[in-house]
Amino acid sequence: MKIIFLSHTSRNSTFKVGSYHLSNEAIKVHGVLYINPPISPFHYLKALLFKKYRTTIFKVKTEKPLIYTEENGIINYTPFKLFPFRKFYGLENIIFAEKSELSWMHRRKLRVLGYDKADLVIQDNLNLTFFKTLINCKKWIYRPTDDILSMPNQSKKYLLIENKVVNFSNQIFVTSTELKKIISDRYHRDCTVLHNGIDIKKLQIYSRKVPPIIKRLSNQRAIIVTYIGSLDQRFDFKLLTFIARMLPEHQFVIGGSSSCYFPDFPNVHEIGNVPYEEVGNYYSNSDYGILPFNLKNVGNKTRSPMKLYEMAAHNLNVISTPFNEILHRKHNFLKLASSKEDFIELLKYKPSPINVDYKDFPTWQTNFKKIINE
Repeated sequence: MKIIFLSHTSRNSTFKVGSYHLSNEAIKVHGVLYINPPISPFHYLKALLFKKYRTTIFKVKTEKPLIYTEENGIINYTPFKLFPFRKFYGLENIIFAEKSELSWMHRRKLRVLGYDKADLVIQDNLNLTFFKTLINCKKWIYRPTDDILSMPNQSKKYLLIENKVVNFSNQIFVTSTELKKIISDRYHRDCTVLHNGIDIKKLQIYSRKVPPIIKRLSNQRAIIVTYIGSLDQRFDFKLLTFIARMLPEHQFVIGGSSSCYFPDFPNVHEIGNVPYEEVGNYYSNSDYGILPFNLKNVGNKTRSPMKLYEMAAHNLNVISTPFNEILHRKHNFLKLASSKEDFIELLKYKPSPINVDYKDFPTWQTNFKKIINE
Protein backbone atom coordinates (compact mmCIF):
# COMPACT_ATOMS: atom_id res chain seq x y z
CA MET A 1 0.00 0.00 0.00
CA LYS A 2 1.28 3.46 -0.96
CA ILE A 3 0.28 6.54 1.04
CA ILE A 4 0.94 10.19 0.21
CA PHE A 5 0.75 13.04 2.72
CA LEU A 6 0.19 16.60 1.46
CA SER A 7 1.28 18.54 4.53
CA HIS A 8 1.17 22.19 5.60
CA THR A 9 4.37 21.75 7.67
CA SER A 10 7.72 20.35 6.56
CA ARG A 11 8.72 17.09 8.24
CA ASN A 12 12.03 18.57 9.36
CA SER A 13 10.33 21.51 11.08
CA THR A 14 10.84 21.94 14.83
CA PHE A 15 7.07 21.73 15.20
CA LYS A 16 5.84 18.18 14.73
CA VAL A 17 2.27 18.27 13.48
CA GLY A 18 -0.32 15.58 12.92
CA SER A 19 0.82 14.61 9.42
CA TYR A 20 4.33 14.05 10.80
CA HIS A 21 3.10 11.63 13.47
CA LEU A 22 0.60 9.88 11.19
CA SER A 23 3.27 9.34 8.54
CA ASN A 24 5.51 7.77 11.22
CA GLU A 25 2.72 5.28 11.89
CA ALA A 26 2.08 4.67 8.20
CA ILE A 27 5.71 3.85 7.36
CA LYS A 28 5.65 0.92 9.80
CA VAL A 29 3.54 -1.08 7.38
CA HIS A 30 3.22 0.96 4.17
CA GLY A 31 5.24 3.01 1.71
CA VAL A 32 5.06 6.75 2.40
CA LEU A 33 5.71 9.84 0.31
CA TYR A 34 5.58 13.03 2.38
CA ILE A 35 5.08 16.13 0.23
CA ASN A 36 6.18 19.29 2.02
CA PRO A 37 4.86 22.82 1.40
CA PRO A 38 6.06 24.06 -2.00
CA ILE A 39 8.91 26.47 -2.52
CA SER A 40 9.07 29.18 -5.18
CA PRO A 41 11.18 32.15 -6.31
CA PHE A 42 9.02 34.34 -4.08
CA HIS A 43 10.25 32.47 -1.00
CA TYR A 44 13.84 33.22 -2.03
CA LEU A 45 12.95 36.88 -2.55
CA LYS A 46 11.27 37.11 0.85
CA ALA A 47 14.31 35.46 2.46
CA LEU A 48 16.54 38.05 0.82
CA LEU A 49 14.43 40.90 2.20
CA PHE A 50 13.62 39.66 5.70
CA LYS A 51 16.24 38.20 8.03
CA LYS A 52 13.75 36.66 10.46
CA TYR A 53 12.03 34.75 7.67
CA ARG A 54 15.42 33.73 6.25
CA THR A 55 16.58 32.22 9.55
CA THR A 56 13.31 30.46 10.40
CA ILE A 57 10.77 29.28 7.82
CA PHE A 58 13.07 29.58 4.80
CA LYS A 59 15.87 27.76 6.62
CA VAL A 60 13.55 24.81 7.25
CA LYS A 61 12.50 24.79 3.61
CA THR A 62 16.03 24.75 2.23
CA GLU A 63 18.25 22.92 4.73
CA LYS A 64 17.33 19.56 3.18
CA PRO A 65 17.40 18.50 -0.49
CA LEU A 66 14.12 18.86 -2.38
CA ILE A 67 13.95 15.06 -2.49
CA TYR A 68 15.48 12.81 0.16
CA THR A 69 14.71 9.59 1.99
CA GLU A 70 14.85 9.34 5.77
CA GLU A 71 16.31 6.39 7.64
CA ASN A 72 12.84 5.08 8.42
CA GLY A 73 12.04 4.94 4.69
CA ILE A 74 9.78 8.01 4.37
CA ILE A 75 10.45 9.84 1.11
CA ASN A 76 10.35 13.65 1.37
CA TYR A 77 9.51 15.78 -1.63
CA THR A 78 9.41 19.60 -1.62
CA PRO A 79 7.86 20.66 -4.95
CA PHE A 80 9.12 23.74 -6.75
CA LYS A 81 6.52 26.18 -8.11
CA LEU A 82 6.87 29.43 -10.02
CA PHE A 83 3.69 30.96 -8.62
CA PRO A 84 2.41 29.91 -5.20
CA PHE A 85 -1.04 30.79 -3.93
CA ARG A 86 -0.38 33.39 -1.28
CA LYS A 87 -2.06 36.54 -0.04
CA PHE A 88 1.18 38.49 -0.09
CA TYR A 89 2.28 39.73 -3.49
CA GLY A 90 -1.38 39.60 -4.54
CA LEU A 91 -1.11 36.02 -5.82
CA GLU A 92 -4.68 35.09 -4.93
CA ASN A 93 -5.80 33.44 -8.16
CA ILE A 94 -6.99 29.96 -7.22
CA ILE A 95 -5.38 28.58 -10.36
CA PHE A 96 -2.07 28.74 -8.47
CA ALA A 97 -3.42 26.20 -5.98
CA GLU A 98 -5.57 24.13 -8.34
CA LYS A 99 -3.01 23.68 -11.06
CA SER A 100 0.73 23.80 -11.46
CA GLU A 101 2.55 25.57 -14.25
CA LEU A 102 5.21 22.85 -13.80
CA SER A 103 2.85 19.86 -13.86
CA TRP A 104 5.09 17.97 -16.26
CA MET A 105 7.97 18.19 -13.77
CA HIS A 106 5.91 17.10 -10.76
CA ARG A 107 4.37 14.25 -12.75
CA ARG A 108 7.81 13.03 -13.77
CA LYS A 109 9.10 13.27 -10.17
CA LEU A 110 6.15 11.24 -8.90
CA ARG A 111 6.71 8.60 -11.59
CA VAL A 112 10.42 8.31 -10.75
CA LEU A 113 9.60 8.01 -7.05
CA GLY A 114 6.96 5.39 -7.81
CA TYR A 115 4.07 7.47 -6.44
CA ASP A 116 2.20 8.56 -9.58
CA LYS A 117 -0.31 5.97 -8.36
CA ALA A 118 -1.29 5.71 -4.70
CA ASP A 119 -3.77 3.87 -2.52
CA LEU A 120 -4.40 6.81 -0.20
CA VAL A 121 -3.73 10.55 -0.13
CA ILE A 122 -4.12 12.50 3.13
CA GLN A 123 -4.24 16.25 2.51
CA ASP A 124 -4.12 19.10 5.02
CA ASN A 125 -2.40 21.71 2.81
CA LEU A 126 -4.68 23.50 0.35
CA ASN A 127 -1.64 24.88 -1.50
CA LEU A 128 -0.91 21.35 -2.71
CA THR A 129 -4.34 20.80 -4.27
CA PHE A 130 -2.80 20.71 -7.75
CA PHE A 131 -1.54 17.20 -7.00
CA LYS A 132 -5.13 15.94 -7.42
CA THR A 133 -4.64 16.03 -11.19
CA LEU A 134 -1.22 14.34 -10.99
CA ILE A 135 -1.90 11.35 -8.74
CA ASN A 136 -4.01 8.36 -9.71
CA CYS A 137 -5.46 7.66 -6.29
CA LYS A 138 -8.01 5.16 -4.93
CA LYS A 139 -8.97 7.18 -1.82
CA TRP A 140 -8.52 10.85 -0.96
CA ILE A 141 -8.88 12.22 2.58
CA TYR A 142 -9.07 15.87 3.56
CA ARG A 143 -7.78 16.50 7.07
CA PRO A 144 -8.14 20.20 7.98
CA THR A 145 -6.52 21.13 11.30
CA ASP A 146 -7.93 24.67 11.64
CA ASP A 147 -10.65 26.81 10.16
CA ILE A 148 -8.82 28.29 7.20
CA LEU A 149 -10.37 31.74 7.78
CA SER A 150 -9.10 31.90 11.35
CA MET A 151 -5.45 31.60 10.40
CA PRO A 152 -3.25 34.69 9.85
CA ASN A 153 -2.68 36.03 6.32
CA GLN A 154 -5.35 33.86 4.73
CA SER A 155 -7.48 34.99 1.82
CA LYS A 156 -11.20 34.26 1.58
CA LYS A 157 -10.42 32.74 -1.81
CA TYR A 158 -9.09 29.77 0.12
CA LEU A 159 -12.74 28.85 0.63
CA LEU A 160 -13.05 28.25 -3.12
CA ILE A 161 -10.11 25.88 -2.99
CA GLU A 162 -11.33 24.16 0.16
CA ASN A 163 -14.77 23.70 -1.38
CA LYS A 164 -13.20 21.85 -4.31
CA VAL A 165 -11.13 19.66 -1.98
CA VAL A 166 -14.15 18.85 0.16
CA ASN A 167 -16.14 17.87 -2.93
CA PHE A 168 -13.60 15.48 -4.39
CA SER A 169 -12.50 13.95 -1.07
CA ASN A 170 -13.89 10.56 -0.09
CA GLN A 171 -13.73 11.37 3.62
CA ILE A 172 -13.05 14.32 5.93
CA PHE A 173 -11.33 14.01 9.29
CA VAL A 174 -11.08 17.06 11.58
CA THR A 175 -9.17 17.62 14.82
CA SER A 176 -11.81 19.35 16.95
CA THR A 177 -15.53 19.38 17.64
CA GLU A 178 -15.81 23.05 16.72
CA LEU A 179 -14.07 22.49 13.38
CA LYS A 180 -16.48 19.65 12.59
CA LYS A 181 -19.39 22.04 13.04
CA ILE A 182 -17.78 24.70 10.83
CA ILE A 183 -16.92 22.32 7.99
CA SER A 184 -20.28 20.56 8.17
CA ASP A 185 -22.26 23.82 8.14
CA ARG A 186 -20.12 25.42 5.45
CA TYR A 187 -20.03 22.56 2.95
CA HIS A 188 -22.85 20.25 4.10
CA ARG A 189 -20.47 17.31 4.42
CA ASP A 190 -20.21 14.86 7.28
CA CYS A 191 -16.91 14.88 9.21
CA THR A 192 -15.24 12.55 11.66
CA VAL A 193 -13.41 14.01 14.67
CA LEU A 194 -9.96 12.59 15.37
CA HIS A 195 -8.35 14.52 18.18
CA ASN A 196 -4.62 15.12 17.93
CA GLY A 197 -2.91 12.16 19.55
CA ILE A 198 0.34 11.28 21.24
CA ASP A 199 2.88 8.48 21.28
CA ILE A 200 3.21 7.93 25.02
CA LYS A 201 6.09 5.45 24.91
CA LYS A 202 8.17 7.67 22.63
CA LEU A 203 7.47 10.77 24.74
CA GLN A 204 8.55 9.00 27.90
CA ILE A 205 11.73 7.74 26.25
CA TYR A 206 12.45 11.37 25.35
CA SER A 207 12.31 12.52 29.01
CA ARG A 208 15.35 11.05 30.71
CA LYS A 209 17.53 14.12 31.00
CA VAL A 210 17.34 17.31 33.03
CA PRO A 211 18.06 20.40 30.89
CA PRO A 212 20.65 22.77 32.44
CA ILE A 213 18.12 25.61 32.84
CA ILE A 214 15.70 23.31 34.68
CA LYS A 215 18.48 21.96 36.89
CA ARG A 216 19.51 25.48 37.87
CA LEU A 217 15.94 26.54 38.63
CA SER A 218 15.24 23.37 40.60
CA ASN A 219 18.18 24.15 42.86
CA GLN A 220 16.39 27.39 43.75
CA ARG A 221 13.36 25.38 44.93
CA ALA A 222 11.23 27.45 42.59
CA ILE A 223 7.88 26.48 41.12
CA ILE A 224 8.67 25.81 37.47
CA VAL A 225 5.99 26.54 34.86
CA THR A 226 6.58 25.42 31.27
CA TYR A 227 5.11 26.10 27.84
CA ILE A 228 6.71 24.83 24.63
CA GLY A 229 4.96 25.43 21.34
CA SER A 230 3.98 27.99 18.76
CA LEU A 231 4.33 31.61 19.87
CA ASP A 232 2.05 33.34 17.41
CA GLN A 233 -0.97 35.64 17.68
CA ARG A 234 -2.95 32.87 19.36
CA PHE A 235 -0.68 32.95 22.42
CA ASP A 236 -1.78 35.39 25.14
CA PHE A 237 1.39 37.41 25.75
CA LYS A 238 -0.43 39.91 27.97
CA LEU A 239 -1.68 37.14 30.21
CA LEU A 240 1.75 35.63 30.71
CA THR A 241 3.24 39.08 31.32
CA PHE A 242 0.67 39.70 34.06
CA ILE A 243 1.23 36.31 35.68
CA ALA A 244 5.03 36.64 35.61
CA ARG A 245 4.81 40.08 37.22
CA MET A 246 2.44 38.91 39.96
CA LEU A 247 4.39 35.71 40.71
CA PRO A 248 8.03 36.86 40.71
CA GLU A 249 9.23 33.78 42.62
CA HIS A 250 7.84 31.43 39.98
CA GLN A 251 10.10 30.56 37.06
CA PHE A 252 8.52 30.39 33.61
CA VAL A 253 10.24 28.36 30.90
CA ILE A 254 8.98 29.35 27.45
CA GLY A 255 10.09 27.58 24.26
CA GLY A 256 9.06 27.73 20.64
CA SER A 257 10.61 30.83 19.12
CA SER A 258 14.05 32.36 18.65
CA SER A 259 12.52 35.82 19.24
CA CYS A 260 12.64 37.44 22.66
CA TYR A 261 9.19 38.44 23.94
CA PHE A 262 9.83 38.94 27.66
CA PRO A 263 13.18 40.77 28.01
CA ASP A 264 12.08 42.67 31.13
CA PHE A 265 11.19 39.64 33.22
CA PRO A 266 14.06 37.83 34.98
CA ASN A 267 11.71 34.98 35.90
CA VAL A 268 10.75 34.27 32.27
CA HIS A 269 13.34 32.09 30.55
CA GLU A 270 12.99 31.94 26.78
CA ILE A 271 14.81 28.86 25.51
CA GLY A 272 14.12 29.22 21.77
CA ASN A 273 13.11 26.37 19.50
CA VAL A 274 13.15 22.99 21.23
CA PRO A 275 13.58 19.80 19.17
CA TYR A 276 10.65 17.43 19.61
CA GLU A 277 12.99 14.82 21.06
CA GLU A 278 13.85 17.17 23.94
CA VAL A 279 10.41 18.53 24.85
CA GLY A 280 9.76 15.75 27.37
CA ASN A 281 12.92 16.64 29.29
CA TYR A 282 11.32 19.96 30.20
CA TYR A 283 7.82 18.67 30.95
CA SER A 284 9.03 15.82 33.15
CA ASN A 285 11.01 18.23 35.33
CA SER A 286 8.41 20.99 35.72
CA ASP A 287 5.60 21.60 38.20
CA TYR A 288 2.99 22.96 35.80
CA GLY A 289 2.30 23.03 32.12
CA ILE A 290 0.30 25.98 30.85
CA LEU A 291 -1.85 26.66 27.79
CA PRO A 292 -2.29 30.45 27.93
CA PHE A 293 -4.17 30.96 24.69
CA ASN A 294 -5.85 34.23 23.78
CA LEU A 295 -9.63 33.79 23.91
CA LYS A 296 -10.15 36.84 21.68
CA ASN A 297 -8.16 35.34 18.82
CA VAL A 298 -10.39 33.48 16.35
CA GLY A 299 -7.54 31.08 15.66
CA ASN A 300 -8.21 29.41 19.01
CA LYS A 301 -11.84 28.72 18.16
CA THR A 302 -11.02 25.40 16.47
CA ARG A 303 -7.65 24.73 18.10
CA SER A 304 -7.04 21.13 19.16
CA PRO A 305 -4.72 21.03 22.20
CA MET A 306 -2.04 18.49 21.25
CA LYS A 307 0.21 19.82 24.02
CA LEU A 308 -2.41 18.94 26.64
CA TYR A 309 -1.67 15.23 26.31
CA GLU A 310 2.05 15.71 25.80
CA MET A 311 2.18 17.48 29.16
CA ALA A 312 -0.08 14.94 30.84
CA ALA A 313 2.08 12.06 29.59
CA HIS A 314 4.68 13.33 32.06
CA ASN A 315 2.19 13.49 34.96
CA LEU A 316 2.18 17.26 34.70
CA ASN A 317 -0.62 19.42 36.09
CA VAL A 318 -2.02 21.58 33.28
CA ILE A 319 -3.64 25.00 33.58
CA SER A 320 -5.40 26.44 30.54
CA THR A 321 -7.57 29.32 29.45
CA PRO A 322 -11.06 28.00 28.56
CA PHE A 323 -10.84 28.00 24.76
CA ASN A 324 -13.52 26.11 22.84
CA GLU A 325 -12.06 22.64 22.45
CA ILE A 326 -10.49 22.42 25.90
CA LEU A 327 -13.96 22.78 27.43
CA HIS A 328 -14.79 19.32 26.07
CA ARG A 329 -11.89 17.70 27.92
CA LYS A 330 -12.58 16.44 31.43
CA HIS A 331 -9.37 15.28 33.11
CA ASN A 332 -8.10 15.25 36.68
CA PHE A 333 -4.84 16.91 35.64
CA LEU A 334 -6.55 19.83 33.84
CA LYS A 335 -7.63 23.09 35.50
CA LEU A 336 -9.34 25.95 33.67
CA ALA A 337 -8.68 29.59 34.51
CA SER A 338 -11.48 31.89 33.39
CA SER A 339 -9.58 35.03 34.39
CA LYS A 340 -6.00 36.12 34.91
CA GLU A 341 -6.66 36.14 38.66
CA ASP A 342 -7.85 32.52 38.46
CA PHE A 343 -4.66 31.64 36.62
CA ILE A 344 -2.55 33.12 39.41
CA GLU A 345 -4.58 31.40 42.11
CA LEU A 346 -4.14 27.99 40.45
CA LEU A 347 -0.38 28.53 40.09
CA LYS A 348 0.37 29.83 43.57
CA TYR A 349 1.40 26.62 45.27
CA LYS A 350 3.28 23.45 44.48
CA PRO A 351 0.85 21.01 42.86
CA SER A 352 -0.22 17.75 44.43
CA PRO A 353 1.27 14.69 42.71
CA ILE A 354 -1.06 13.11 40.17
CA ASN A 355 -1.26 9.75 38.44
CA VAL A 356 -2.54 10.21 34.94
CA ASP A 357 -4.73 7.51 33.40
CA TYR A 358 -3.61 7.22 29.78
CA LYS A 359 -6.14 4.67 28.58
CA ASP A 360 -8.54 7.25 27.14
CA PHE A 361 -5.86 9.39 25.50
CA PRO A 362 -6.00 9.58 21.70
CA THR A 363 -2.91 8.05 20.10
CA TRP A 364 -1.46 8.47 16.64
CA GLN A 365 -1.49 4.71 16.17
CA THR A 366 -5.23 4.52 16.87
CA ASN A 367 -5.91 7.58 14.69
CA PHE A 368 -4.07 6.07 11.75
CA LYS A 369 -5.95 2.77 12.07
CA LYS A 370 -9.26 4.65 12.03
CA ILE A 371 -8.22 6.56 8.90
CA ILE A 372 -7.23 3.36 7.14
CA ASN A 373 -10.23 1.30 8.19
CA GLU A 374 -13.15 3.72 7.93
